[in-house]
Amino acid sequence: MHRSLIGVILASGAHGAVSGVPEPPRPGPEPVVWGIFTNDYLVDRILDDDDGRTYGAALGGQWKTAALPVTVIAGWDYAVLTRRDRPDGTGDPTLIGSEASRVDEHRFSLGVGDHGIDQMVGLVRWQWAAGLGATLSGAYAGDRMQNYLHQRILHIPPAYLPYEYSRKQTAFAWARAGLTMAIDNPAMMREVGPGGLDLRLTGSLAPTARGGVPWDAALDLVSRGNQGNWWIGGRFVGFDRRTLSDTAASVARQEAGMWVRAGSAVLPSGDCGVAMTYFAEVNPRSGATNGGISFDWINASSLPSDQPTSPHPEDVRQSFLYAMRSTGYGVQIVWPSRWLGQGDWWAWDFLSEYRWGDAEDYEYRGNSVQADQFMLGTELRLRLPEAYWVKADIEGQVLTGARVERIAVVEKDADYTQDQSVRPASQLAVRSHLGFGPPGLTRLGRLRLGAGMHVVAPWWQARSEPSVGGSGGAAYQLPRWGWNMEISFLSRW
Repeated sequence: MHRSLIGVILASGAHGAVSGVPEPPRPGPEPVVWGIFTNDYLVDRILDDDDGRTYGAALGGQWKTAALPVTVIAGWDYAVLTRRDRPDGTGDPTLIGSEASRVDEHRFSLGVGDHGIDQMVGLVRWQWAAGLGATLSGAYAGDRMQNYLHQRILHIPPAYLPYEYSRKQTAFAWARAGLTMAIDNPAMMREVGPGGLDLRLTGSLAPTARGGVPWDAALDLVSRGNQGNWWIGGRFVGFDRRTLSDTAASVARQEAGMWVRAGSAVLPSGDCGVAMTYFAEVNPRSGATNGGISFDWINASSLPSDQPTSPHPEDVRQSFLYAMRSTGYGVQIVWPSRWLGQGDWWAWDFLSEYRWGDAEDYEYRGNSVQADQFMLGTELRLRLPEAYWVKADIEGQVLTGARVERIAVVEKDADYTQDQSVRPASQLAVRSHLGFGPPGLTRLGRLRLGAGMHVVAPWWQARSEPSVGGSGGAAYQLPRWGWNMEISFLSRW
């Protein structure tokens, strides 16, 4: 009898399903256990208007035994929900009014499900799951966790919000279903193999004992690789009119409607291992954002077979960046180009990059300049000779795209006003990556640690207007430089 225990990893049900509905964090091979940490700060700094679902943490898993014809699924998720009153209309997260409140929510769920391939058609993978759950709402130390992260890690003001009440609870049922269709290579569907494009339709709902029916439906286009997945799509979230708290009702209003989302997953090589996923989604109507990083464990039976190894395995490089003195966080994807050319020790590659965060190289009397940046470009990569299983690359990058900056006014005695602008911008970067392990895409050999320097320059600057009684505005959209630290994964597509 094969049996896998449920693991304890951070996760969140808010990544693509209704809260309380346990769902794997990504398309692709079915995991045994999965998990995510979510935060609205992990997506952007311009649209992010401090979504009321501030932090999320949970665990989930599924296992199957010979005694049951279906898979047993269990999950738990924890969310910190906040409601803020902003009477001046600035979106200032430190202004707390009479309507401010918070609650924390635990959701426990247990159910059964199944997944497989339509043997008659051969084009469709399907999945379903259903079960029961319970919600505990109230004061569960979310304020201490949120303010610790604000002060010690993010270096932003704490949010001192009163709890709406101490304890409430309710029960709910839940269900989810999904269909995945190959749209370019139907024969691969029978083996759930790599190298194709899928269209993925999913939906979930969780009716509560109070009469509320939160639900969502999503459609994604998935690029399926041997050791990774990308996807982009949309998700519609229904408005839950019967929540446990006024705080939860405020969050439900903010999250209702259409979301645009995208994600990238790095799958393990070998017989089993850990997959890593980054995802982000934005609600254009309300400005709500949600982002997360997940880890999940996959058994050998769910993985596609390995492809032959290559002496130069840098098929696709997916990087997660942290930049000092400049825009704080970023995601970069580099893929090879036969059009631009490559050799034994060099290659021209295409790349795309998205960065967001605060421009740390200058501040205005406690206020900040926030930025989002999306760019496309090219990279010249030089492969240095390997020595004792140590691999090293040196890369030069040229990128062009759009940069959005906003002066966020916190101190009301500033002599300038809050302002925002979009500018075309260019970026130059030099970086190096180190890898370890034998030739080929082994687990260790796929990991790269990188560092580098970059300079980003908007094509022309912007200036905010003076405040009432102020002496002059403030210039922004200025050239700046910064250092990068990054972790990268190589994936064969």
